Amino acid sequence: MPVVSPPSILRDLSLGPPIVGVASGTRRGGRADRIAAIVLLAPLIATLLLLAPATQAPASAAPAAPNDDAPLRVVIDAMAPAYVPERGNVIVAGTVTNRSEETWTTINLYAVWGGSLGPLRSPGELAAAAASPSDAPFGDRIVYEGKPGKIDSLEPGASATFTVTVPASALPTDGGGAYLFGIHASGQSDSTPRDLVTDGRARTFLPYLPSRVTTPVDVAIVLPLTRAITYAGDGSVDGTGEWQRTLSSGGRLADLLDFAGSAGGRPVSWLVDPALIDAVDRLRQGNPGRSLAPTVTEPTPGDGETGTAAPLAETDPDAEADPVIATAQSWMAEATDRLGSAADVLALPYGNLDVPATLAHAPALLAEARTLGADALGEAGIETTPALASPGGYLDAASITTAGDDTTVLATDLMFPGYAPAVAAVDGVDVVVTSSGASAGSPGPRPTQSAVGLRQRILAEAAVRALRSTQPPLTVLLPTEWGLSSASAFWSGLDAPWLNLVGVSDIAANTASTSVDPAALTYPELQSRRELDPEFFERIAALVTEGGTLQRVLVGNETLADVVTRQALTGAAYSVRNSPSAGRLALARMQGWFSDVFDSLQLRATEGVTLSSQSGTFLVTVANDLDQTVRVGIRAEADGGITVRAADPVQIGPRSRANVLVTATTRTNKVHNVELFLTDEDGVRLGSADQVPIRSVQVSDVIWVIMGTGIGVLFIAIAIRLARRIRAARRGAPAETA
Repeated sequence: MPVVSPPSILRDLSLGPPIVGVASGTRRGGRADRIAAIVLLAPLIATLLLLAPATQAPASAAPAAPNDDAPLRVVIDAMAPAYVPERGNVIVAGTVTNRSEETWTTINLYAVWGGSLGPLRSPGELAAAAASPSDAPFGDRIVYEGKPGKIDSLEPGASATFTVTVPASALPTDGGGAYLFGIHASGQSDSTPRDLVTDGRARTFLPYLPSRVTTPVDVAIVLPLTRAITYAGDGSVDGTGEWQRTLSSGGRLADLLDFAGSAGGRPVSWLVDPALIDAVDRLRQGNPGRSLAPTVTEPTPGDGETGTAAPLAETDPDAEADPVIATAQSWMAEATDRLGSAADVLALPYGNLDVPATLAHAPALLAEARTLGADALGEAGIETTPALASPGGYLDAASITTAGDDTTVLATDLMFPGYAPAVAAVDGVDVVVTSSGASAGSPGPRPTQSAVGLRQRILAEAAVRALRSTQPPLTVLLPTEWGLSSASAFWSGLDAPWLNLVGVSDIAANTASTSVDPAALTYPELQSRRELDPEFFERIAALVTEGGTLQRVLVGNETLADVVTRQALTGAAYSVRNSPSAGRLALARMQGWFSDVFDSLQLRATEGVTLSSQSGTFLVTVANDLDQTVRVGIRAEADGGITVRAADPVQIGPRSRANVLVTATTRTNKVHNVELFLTDEDGVRLGSADQVPIRSVQVSDVIWVIMGTGIGVLFIAIAIRLARRIRAARRGAPAETA
């Protein structure tokens, strides 16, 4: 090995001495000795950095930039086997990409083994290693054994593949656990001569367990089938172009099904938002808007039948030419097959609701969403288990403690103090605890939530659990967005002798729970701040109410309220947290659609009504500009001096008008301003209204008193005159003339 000057050492802190023919199983001293050596080395490195003259370090020998700024990007695409075998080789394949503006030549690829730091034996140690800087020292290059990779030349922006073969004998283990493992790329360019500097790097974990570990650890892999869903104002699915891409081969939702299909019979658990299935089903039908048409046929008179169900929505006859339909049909068929054969299908509340916010502001909506979640997947013939979970794994204590006994609750281990249990009992509710580390993937320098990166982290997390006498199970909720390539390698790599794939239900049923005080759970302030505000739930509640009202107005439609409720619930999804303004806009579009529909029903009264007596009738015209038959009623609001009553609700055909007879009763002759408005058959007010003045021309009681008094006086006067005439006649006097 050439002598390395101090500046060269400082330029690549991850470079250690090459391993020359080291046999597997060789021990290098205790962990404390290795850590002490690193601690002692740090001051020496710092001193060398201060003392080294600047002239000793040429410009081309500057330290390799940390993280993802190196000129060469190295990616590990495959590794077999996925753990250190007792004998044989570990073969690593990947790609190198030249991110600089100059050509790199004679690029050598070396494996780097982290055995000098010893095995990692706890989830905490794995997390610390994953969070360490990518250029931090962690092990030794394997130079003289195996087959290093080599790339002769790489132009700017170009990529090339490599393969590195490492004998198991060159991977010295110091007991069971997970070891850091990586690939270093070292080359040269016009501005950078050949040296020992690492010009590109990749890191992951490579576990090793001795043969004495014979009991496998149960591991459940949970695939989230969720997506942000928005609807146009008319109820059609918004953004069909993006849906076409994600449902097609190469799109995330399509690749997710292919990924599960590559499991080859291994147990897979799904976490599904039923609203996604409904959205794809609407696309499969041609993406129609909300239908106002009857959903049941009218029975034939005298046949005793109640009619048959009509299609949920109308389909465009030209829709078969739309490629979205074929794509959605194909995806739906495959999804039904994948979900039907899964170990578990966990149904989220419909729309993947922001559970803590919904529970705080609209608990009735949460109950409705949980019911709809099971119904929606049941309609597709898929058996489900109700579930509560969130994209980040956080649920507040109230959300957990109010879950039903039949609900599978998934929560991240970051919520639990200390070492999180595999299954926690929170106020009597069992919570399956998911591993935040396993879903984070392998260490950098670049995000490694690829199939290989996630697989290696899952194996590492399982390995450190297998070392414990209790061997707690591992539940992994895979990220919503991650690389889905190398699916077959992902699943086959999990066929380690110390790992047993199971369903979530198996872990929930077979693992003793550990009691955890709800007050001890961690729910970060950031999560609280991101919860949706009450305005969302006020709008959703209003839409649900309007959906029920409109369904009662439409004759023969028995599904509109359910459709509106389902679509409105997507407006309070976890995904809306990322763009609240877009969520408000989607709900506002739905409200605008209802306004337009209700505006199609108009009420018009005469300019004024005069009653000829205490009671009278007048006509009100109701216009139906919809293409469907409606049934509406009329109500009035007025002061206490008048009573206005309309006839029973009236049925009006499409694009038709009807005159409705209204009765008014009053005992006064003053003018009453009466507001008339349309209602559904239950008396719930619709939009259209009109105001009409009503007065009576009847003679008042005072007039009758005056007239009666006058008549009485007249009769008295006549009686007096008659009496006088009679007395005069008796005296023989001449009669009084009038």
